[in-house]
Amino acid sequence: MYKISQFIILLFILFSCNSDENTSQVVGVDVSHYQDDIDWRAVRNTQISFAIVKATEGTDWHDTYFDYNWKLIRKAGLVRGAYHFFNFYSSPVEQFKNYSKYVRLQSGDLPPILDVEQASKLPDKQKIRENVRIWLRLAEKKYKVKPIIYTGKSFYNDNLSGYFPGYPLWIAAYSNNVPVLSDGFMWHIWQYTDKGRVNGIDHPVDLNYFAGDMSFLRKICIP
Repeated sequence: MYKISQFIILLFILFSCNSDENTSQVVGVDVSHYQDDIDWRAVRNTQISFAIVKATEGTDWHDTYFDYNWKLIRKAGLVRGAYHFFNFYSSPVEQFKNYSKYVRLQSGDLPPILDVEQASKLPDKQKIRENVRIWLRLAEKKYKVKPIIYTGKSFYNDNLSGYFPGYPLWIAAYSNNVPVLSDGFMWHIWQYTDKGRVNGIDHPVDLNYFAGDMSFLRKICIP
């Protein structure tokens, strides 16, 4: 049944990506202070349906544009999410404290999101998975929902594959080819480019497909 569901979703994305009528696509952006001031009303008037913003990084850093973006995204009527950029050599407990200090999730928001990316120097794979799991469990305990894991396709296959069943996945893979993960798990969000252009955002921005329609997107949000 799982394989059939995955096949159907892949067909949905493939059809949407190649269709002249994009009404079935659910597309979102993810932003940080690098995008500067954003006109979220203008963004809402495009095909964008959800927006994910950087909130925190490590144990003591927070994005200076987070509060601005967080409030105006909701005011514009978009589904919103907030992510934490993980530091492999800092305490996952202290990192979660940093995230929870700034992020107040409400009904209709996406679950908490942990950004786990390739770095120039990495601990061993077991330590990576151990620390990621600590952060995820703390987030699930506080927000009463399974967090989303963001990572690149290669990093996932090399370090996380098969170890985090049940967690929604947001996969970065800059290609026209739908990403397929080595453990057969299905992603919920696919970040397919970092060079998107959207009205209301002056700088290039990451664009993302959601593997489903708006009703399904709302089902994974906080009730």
